[in-house]
Amino acid sequence: MPVTQQHPTRISLWILVVLLIILGIETGIALLIGWRPEGIIAHTGFILFITLALLTIASFKIPRLQQAWGRGDRERTLLIISGIIAILLLDFGAGVLLQRHNTDAFFHTRGANIKKVFHPDPDYLPTMHDPIHFTTNARGIRAPRAPKPGEEQWLTIGGSTTECMYLDDTKTWQARLMTQQQNPGVWIGNVGISGFDTHEHIQFMASSPLLDTVNGVILQIGINDYWRFIAGEEEKIKYKRFQEAVTPEVTPIESDVVQKSGYAPYWTRPYMLQLYRVLRRERNQVILAPPKETHEGIGGEEYHIRRQKRVAATLTPDLPDLTAGLQSYRVRLESLIAHAKRRNLKIIFTTQPVLWKKDLDPSLEERCWFGWLKDDRYLSIEALRQGIDAYNQCLLSLCEQNKIPCVNLDSLNGTDAYFYDDCHFTEEGAQAVAHAIHPILDTRLSK
Repeated sequence: MPVTQQHPTRISLWILVVLLIILGIETGIALLIGWRPEGIIAHTGFILFITLALLTIASFKIPRLQQAWGRGDRERTLLIISGIIAILLLDFGAGVLLQRHNTDAFFHTRGANIKKVFHPDPDYLPTMHDPIHFTTNARGIRAPRAPKPGEEQWLTIGGSTTECMYLDDTKTWQARLMTQQQNPGVWIGNVGISGFDTHEHIQFMASSPLLDTVNGVILQIGINDYWRFIAGEEEKIKYKRFQEAVTPEVTPIESDVVQKSGYAPYWTRPYMLQLYRVLRRERNQVILAPPKETHEGIGGEEYHIRRQKRVAATLTPDLPDLTAGLQSYRVRLESLIAHAKRRNLKIIFTTQPVLWKKDLDPSLEERCWFGWLKDDRYLSIEALRQGIDAYNQCLLSLCEQNKIPCVNLDSLNGTDAYFYDDCHFTEEGAQAVAHAIHPILDTRLSK
């Protein structure tokens, strides 16, 4: 009587099948809601996952593979189970380290626990005082002190005029504003990043856990959206850190969809990988600058380089048509407001003040370096002022329409004591900004 061949029990293979099913379901859901593998790690992992799935299917169809899985199944099962347990324990430990050091929200920050001292060169930044301390806390937020019990907590969001790279921690407009608020008390943290515009601000407002513990936000915006549009660089985000920025053409509703679909499968974002990236970032930490220029925060040499480019360029009084730029800017402003409402955050905007004005003294024009266009010409100072006025007016009108407070800093325009270049504040300028924002913030604190 013939003996029917029986394949040995393949427990290890079935464990692998269950794991693949779980990972496959999660990956499938992520693909359905818009995730696509990006970067070497995600692409490699995706290819390995597909390869392993095909080999597993083949193991059920090819007799030799079935027999191979049967041999040493007990040892292989123990190895797989112990490997899974080890990976889970290691990932749990990495998660504990991330949680302990609060390193889970680096987007829109320079990183956690930075302690830098800058010494501005008087040849490049004659109005700035030496030394300048630039520090961040364990969550990557710049502030002169930790929040006190009972204080409202606010974050300021913006580009370089919010970051105030060349002002000491205690001299930024945020620090000045915080000292003016007495009753009720308020703590104000700074998450401004040089070069960031409303594309990145939307990403931050949509998803950053840093906003889960604050009461409100102050946004000083406009100039980076302006220069990127006239330079044709809205899609070339030099300072982008993490996820894809929202394109200017999307509507506020579409922006929300893009931001909320940023989910990725777990295997692309384990705590171990996040911890590795954090440690690598901290090891290589520098204050970033545009390509082919010196680092921000060295001593001000980058401003000398930028000014030389403007001096050598051809100037034009012809301001490009800003219609498309202003339309997309307004869409992004609406998205910022929508995200603030969704997260139940109080919100205040400020316009962007500048040194630019008609008939600016030549000695003051030498401080300027903005205005590059797509054809490498530079806008005249008067044309630059017309453009930023248009962006500021767009913000003011939208805020009025939505009954959102907006601090108009137009009174600061053209005052040389307030700026060390086109738009970045001196200590006196930061004090003027804080003085202007103070009464508006005071009314928001009482609500």
